[in-house]
Amino acid sequence: LLHSLNLSAGAVSGEPFALRELKERAESHDRHHLNIEPHLYDFWLNALIETAREFDDKWNPTIEHAWRTTFQHVIDYMRRRY
Repeated sequence: LLHSLNLSAGAVSGEPFALRELKERAESHDRHHLNIEPHLYDFWLNALIETAREFDDKWNPTIEHAWRTTFQHVIDYMRRRY
């Protein structure tokens, strides 16, 4: 999970290593490999947010918005590569 968080933040920030890894991750999850259907990413994001909300006592709407915005960029990329 921590790796996914770091990868997502790095990719959104434009870090070359993270962008390469995200490209590889998108390929491994596409219709020709693991076949992770695009609609499933919404469930993943909501589960991630719910878990963070439950266990992070500093969680607030601003943090949630930042997470959703960051991860939405990654999800959009994964969906385009499906």
